[in-house]
Amino acid sequence: MTPVAAARLAVLLSTLAPTIALSQGLAEVASSATSRDFIRAPLEMEEAGIYCPSAHVGTEPAPETESGYILLMAGDQRVALNSRTVPAHLGISFGVRIRLAPGSEASDYRMVVLHPPYGPMDITQESWDPNLRDDWGVRSFQFEYEREMQPGLWAFEVHRGDEVLMRQSFTVVPMADAPEAVDLCFGGTFLS
Repeated sequence: MTPVAAARLAVLLSTLAPTIALSQGLAEVASSATSRDFIRAPLEMEEAGIYCPSAHVGTEPAPETESGYILLMAGDQRVALNSRTVPAHLGISFGVRIRLAPGSEASDYRMVVLHPPYGPMDITQESWDPNLRDDWGVRSFQFEYEREMQPGLWAFEVHRGDEVLMRQSFTVVPMADAPEAVDLCFGGTFLS
């Protein structure tokens, strides 16, 4: 290898090193986090993963969220990609399809999403009433704004008082590290 080629390779590797380290670090975080995921009665989970955008039928006030509301989705959503690695891309949703076991009593449940800091107040936790019933329903987070697309560990939890009944972890990564969901949901719009 010539000295010029070696110098170019060194510059290229030095520019890629932070991206490679971020990807490796996120993979290690994801592996560690998913080993701590669980679900307890009376909750049941049918699936977890990435959901493609669907029509919104409105919003519901949720003052303990950064936006102040949650989106209400139309129809019966199904997971598009069974993955816990989520690309940071506007319109992508990720979450869980859960329900209360049939015959379970209603209670005061909270959906809590833990994530890296974002927004003007650098929030790291959002919560809302998940309106749990004994029919299946998706509880998810959709990237509506650039500020939300923070790489790192995101965890969905369901709380009943001080008790955590469910935890499902996801890792948000740069779009280039998880193009499958973008291609699936947006028809091959990912460009390498």
